[in-house]
This record gives sequence, C-alpha cells and structure tokens, in this order.
Amino acid sequence: ADDGLNDKTKSNFIPVVSTESCFNVFESILKSNLWKNAINIALRHSFNAGWIVSDDTPSLEEEPIACAFVAELMNFAGAIKGKEIGQDNTHKTLIVTINNTLVRFRQNLHSSKEDSVNASRQSWFIEAEFAVLKYLIDMRHVQLLDSALLMDFAFSLIGRLSVGHEMMAFFIFSQDDLFSIPDVLNDTESMTSHTKSLQMALLSELCNASSRRAQLEHSACLHYSSNGLQPRPFQLRSLRSS
Repeated sequence: ADDGLNDKTKSNFIPVVSTESCFNVFESILKSNLWKNAINIALRHSFNAGWIVSDDTPSLEEEPIACAFVAELMNFAGAIKGKEIGQDNTHKTLIVTINNTLVRFRQNLHSSKEDSVNASRQSWFIEAEFAVLKYLIDMRHVQLLDSALLMDFAFSLIGRLSVGHEMMAFFIFSQDDLFSIPDVLNDTESMTSHTKSLQMALLSELCNASSRRAQLEHSACLHYSSNGLQPRPFQLRSLRSS
C-alpha cells in the first residue's frame, strides 16, 4: 500500500484539468458536425404540443446518444462559464447556435396533441431540453438571448413534462425573468403583481399538499445535478410514480 495516502501532509486529490484545456475541448466540440447534428436531434420536439414521429426521425440509436451528449455538454458549459476573462466568445458561439436552432424549430412547430413517441423516448428529449434551458437561464446576462424565445421554450417544455419532472417545473416557475413583462417605454422588463401572483400560484400547485411535497422531493432526488442539490439515499416509499 502507498503510505502517502495516509500522510496528512500530502494531498490525495488528482490535479484538476486546467480551464484552458477545458475551453480548448469546448471550442473543438462547437466546431464539430457531431455537435450540430446532436443539437438538431435533441431540440427537434421543442415548441410542439405533442410527440410526433416524422419521416426524418433519427434512429433509436442516435436519439439517446444525441440527447445525452447535449445534456452533458450543457452541464460542462455551465461549469466553466465565467472562469476566464476573454472566453465569453465561446459561450456566445454556443448561445447563437442554440438560439438559431430554437428559432428554426419554432417556425416549424405543429399543434397536434397526438403522442406517437414512447414515454421513455420522451424523457431523453426532456432531459436535454431542460439542460439547454438551464444553461440559457444561467447565461441570461449575455445580451444575445431573446427573452420572448426563452419564455416560449420554457413554457413549451412545461407542457410536455410528466410525473417525475416536478423539480424541473419548480425550477422553471422559480425564474422571475420568465414572468417579467417588457416595459416598452423604459426598455426594461419587470414583474407585475399579476405575473407575480401567477408565479406563486404555479409554485403552490407543486407543494401545497404533503403528497405533492413528497413527489417534489422524489423528483429532486432524480434531478439533483440540475438543481444544485446533493445525491442522497432513497427510501422505498420515495419511489412513487403518482
């Protein structure tokens, strides 16, 4: 055994990868066709009322890989945001790509509520969309974001959440910016008493009863990494589905 592991004067931690190396990888990914293809797959259901399989639907092998890749890249991007002065252009490139993709899909939305995508497949897209949304909200100080587009994206996602996604809904409803109304005269955005009341009512629906609070807690265990929570052991009674 390595006695160094028990030496209090020595560190047991592996040195972290430099921020510069992280950004080099980040920039390379954003230039790749892999990223462009993945974001197009992961956001293809954005703004749609239902889950429709179209003629150009990717294979079942591509969908989970693309969605997982996008979700993890958003987590990675969020982890290195603001770490180095002068690296904002990389994030701006990412935001512009996401923005353009969302605009394109919003223009091609459909209103059918028919569901022809299995629930397990839906979860892949929901995880990816939520990761993208959370990243955009974290980067809202960047002046490239269209607030109206962000609101459309957020509340479209809300309409497609299911049981187990309560923490995602709680996160979205907790964002004051999504309930702010543009003030044309002052070129600003602010919340009104009406929008604040709406926000509070929606949040209350998620936790105004013990059963709902228990379900929210269960959802938080499932999605802790997206909400800054720490993983902890489950109890069997927390593995509820309704």
